[in-house]
Amino acid sequence: MSLNRVLPALACLTFACDPSGASGTGGVELPEEFGPSGQSCGRGLAVTLSDYVSTNVALVDLSGRTASSSFISSSSSAPLLDAALGGDVVLPSTRAGSELVLLDRSPASILTFVDWQTAEVRGQLDVGQGFAANPQDYLELDAHRALVSRNAKNPDPDASALERGDDLLLVDPSRLAIVGSIDLSAARSPGFLVRPSALLRVGSSVLLSVSGHDAGFEDAAEGSIVILDAKRLVVTSVVPLPDLRNCTGMALSPSGDELAVSCTGYIDDQTNERGPPDSGLVLLAVKEGTDGTLVLEENQRLLASGLERGPFAFSVAYASEDALLFGAFGAIEGEDAGRPDTVLWFDAKSGATTVVLQSEKKAFTLGQIQCVAACEICFVADAGRNVVQAVGVADGKLGAVRDFSIDDGIGLGPRSLGLF
Repeated sequence: MSLNRVLPALACLTFACDPSGASGTGGVELPEEFGPSGQSCGRGLAVTLSDYVSTNVALVDLSGRTASSSFISSSSSAPLLDAALGGDVVLPSTRAGSELVLLDRSPASILTFVDWQTAEVRGQLDVGQGFAANPQDYLELDAHRALVSRNAKNPDPDASALERGDDLLLVDPSRLAIVGSIDLSAARSPGFLVRPSALLRVGSSVLLSVSGHDAGFEDAAEGSIVILDAKRLVVTSVVPLPDLRNCTGMALSPSGDELAVSCTGYIDDQTNERGPPDSGLVLLAVKEGTDGTLVLEENQRLLASGLERGPFAFSVAYASEDALLFGAFGAIEGEDAGRPDTVLWFDAKSGATTVVLQSEKKAFTLGQIQCVAACEICFVADAGRNVVQAVGVADGKLGAVRDFSIDDGIGLGPRSLGLF
């Protein structure tokens, strides 16, 4: 069985956890923190804990102290929570404002808007419109415009423009209303879907990663990054990532001068899973073109085939201007069964990699990575150990690693992380 089928199958795992044991612990009052140079680090970290059947969301401060162990969960029945949280809930890749936006991916396709100070649910928005749209990311552009990347396509050939999927959905967060759909046909390779994934705002542009899988996930197109004008919401260019596939994870350097893209590659039964040739980490210079539009130019790439620790994972983050944290998937079957997940530190100046940590019990338990470079701290979700790993950064170098647990009263493992 290929990795491309193993990953969706993980959503069927259960760990005999009972979400009904969680009682709401309310919102939080956390002060905004600042780095040594006065840069904002935000207030804290939202953690989704899940067994892929039910979900609990906890809030912690940047030191790892639990501020609310069950902010909202699958057992919550607060006003306006018409649809209970499912088991595949993630947080946007961009830091939230006064609200947390929870993306309930598949099959629910629902966004839930919650005030992190009061734990009050403002409302929910169904972005599936009758099908499992599998929303991947949410990016708020202003008070009345936000983008939602819908990874799945509606199987109904007669679906309307707002119901087709495989697109960017334009929503008005102030009204919790769908107002349009952005055509991504310029990024579609013949025979493949676009499969939009992560979203990033860079100045007057929006960056979108696409995985380009076909309808049955039997193959994937060559990787690319789509650049859109943030005002007109039209595609201005598509930047190819030659020889790499399944490119979804994105991170912007603290200065905004460089973009990192993580590509998992397409793994089948004939591929060396220890070092797939189309899996890699690409660093691209972020520049302004002569016409004022954004331009991405490749600086360097690190290939999974050179490390042989497995396909690179979906998450990558800048720990400092010149250092990144990224993951590599382990293996649960085949000749390499038992290979652990790995989180690595990459020094972009020297090209050296250092193992930061590995999964303890089995593969696919080290999850999302988030870094707050201004406050010299990174976080890694570690469901296998049921903790969040805190990775210190000292003068741009790898520091001490410690962990902290979240006693949510349920026993769910940390999976997704979001800053607020």
